[in-house]
Amino acid sequence: MDFGGFTKGCIFINGFALGRYWNIGPQRTLYVPGPVVHEQNEIVIFELEHYERPEIRITDSAKWDK
Repeated sequence: MDFGGFTKGCIFINGFALGRYWNIGPQRTLYVPGPVVHEQNEIVIFELEHYERPEIRITDSAKWDK
């Protein structure tokens, strides 16, 4: 899950705490375990500061800062 438009916060999917994020890195994506995903999903983003664009992307590759 790519959350590049957000700044700092936490993401939950179907009640499962997926992880924390921060735009300074190092990770730019979070891994979503298969058993957490259902036919219909609820994604909750708890943004602590601000966002540039309120969208997430589902991707099959990870992004890291070096």
